[in-house]
Amino acid sequence: MDKKEKNLRVGQEEKWFSVFLICFWITAFFSEGAYASYLTSLGYGEALIGRVMSSLGLASLFFMPAGGYIADRFSNYRMLTSVCVCIIAAMIWLVCWKPTVAVVYLFTVIGIGASRVLEGFLDSWIGKMSKEEKELDYGRIRSSGSIAYAVSAPILGRLFSRVGYITAGFTAIIMAVLSLVAAYKLRNPEFRKGEEKGPSLRRTVRYLLGNRKYMAFLICIMLMNVTAQSFYGFIGVLVENIGGDVENLGIYYFILAFLEFLVVRNYSKIIGKIGIKNTIVLSMVGTAIKSVAPTMVHSMAGFYCCAATQCISFALSMPSNPVYQARYVEKEYLSTGLLVTTTCSTGLISFLLSATYGRIAERIGVAHMLRWFSLFALAAAALFWLIGPKDEEMMSSGETEESAENI
Repeated sequence: MDKKEKNLRVGQEEKWFSVFLICFWITAFFSEGAYASYLTSLGYGEALIGRVMSSLGLASLFFMPAGGYIADRFSNYRMLTSVCVCIIAAMIWLVCWKPTVAVVYLFTVIGIGASRVLEGFLDSWIGKMSKEEKELDYGRIRSSGSIAYAVSAPILGRLFSRVGYITAGFTAIIMAVLSLVAAYKLRNPEFRKGEEKGPSLRRTVRYLLGNRKYMAFLICIMLMNVTAQSFYGFIGVLVENIGGDVENLGIYYFILAFLEFLVVRNYSKIIGKIGIKNTIVLSMVGTAIKSVAPTMVHSMAGFYCCAATQCISFALSMPSNPVYQARYVEKEYLSTGLLVTTTCSTGLISFLLSATYGRIAERIGVAHMLRWFSLFALAAAALFWLIGPKDEEMMSSGETEESAENI
């Protein structure tokens, strides 16, 4: 294949990955952005919201590592992502049409769980393809999802506020159809020459446990997400406390996603200048600042201004996860590595602490809770600065696939 044909193929792959991410993030505004506000509109208090979200953490402990292993083992991303898309659309429609307590728990476990797994599938799919096609740019692809979220968030927030949350169901179905088209247009990653299946479960577990750079990152990301989960779980409550509603939340998410787009679009330039280790440390410090800043304002205008902290928090940490792991984790284990990281940093933290977040919030208030929990992100930054690998370090002999066979 000559260079022109290769560039054309890479361009097509970037286009269809971008379409898939656009559809995913438009759909995700309900499950990841407006869900707490939806539960509040149903009369749920902080403690009950905490219990609902802890059920997601429990389910994620199984679904996400299992999904990652299946993706690495069989590498059929077209089929796996299509199944997730259909589940998400069906569950959003159900929870908006008939929001009983049982359905709310079912959506939280199955619907949001499938959404988190799908995000991991997309990251690992792009990561594996970028190992085959070096010209494939994760930042450029991911920025399309950010701008889609930025544009759709205020529109959907207004629709939810004026028309009702049933519009989330219609949106999910439309986006599902477009996602299935995108999945069909993309190809699955290739297996290593001479192999028909990926590594066994035992070999995968031993490889990840023996990869010191991966484990250092995993521990620090878990600490950072103790802070992040406390913030995202109660952002809707913060907006309600200062007199806002889901429409205001949509505007806030528009600002977040637009700033995220600007940063992610230039992510490769950022890590080229300051290195991936410094970028990750900065994102952890930024997560602490992002959690504390909204607790110090008393108006929606001030709340909107706090969105600027997105530039040094999630906008940096989100692309750093797949980029770091694509650098330090072998291709054959990448899906499992990414989804185990997500499981431990969101699922496990959510399961262990969501109910605790709710009880602490009811006792001392959401604002005080967020200030205390911001300390975990600062601890993560300090720890990763001490134990994280230097940028010039690549996988050592103890962390290659060969070592996985000998551990």
